[in-house]
Amino acid sequence: MRNAGSLVTDDVLRSLVISQHVLGTREVMLVHHTKCGLLGVNDAALRAKLAGHVGRSLPYEPGGFDDLDEAVRKAIVRVRSHPFLPHRDCVRGFVYDVDMARLREVLV
Repeated sequence: MRNAGSLVTDDVLRSLVISQHVLGTREVMLVHHTKCGLLGVNDAALRAKLAGHVGRSLPYEPGGFDDLDEAVRKAIVRVRSHPFLPHRDCVRGFVYDVDMARLREVLV
């Protein structure tokens, strides 16, 4: 499941619940990447810009972040703490380095 910022949204959790309960998956691999478009994005500034264009507030947080490894750690914790996932013991997070074409594990 891919989305902007590799965010663990409610819909991502919904898909993981279905995956584990219906399809029998037991492991989760979260992969963020360098050069992510949300790296360094200020949510408040983006929300204000969008409100100026549309005339109302964005109903969710865009998900900008400043620290890639910390974003991975937060994603891992969110998945591991979801009560409807029976298999939370094997949730791992990684950063894919776009320039080096390498995957690096991020530990919590």
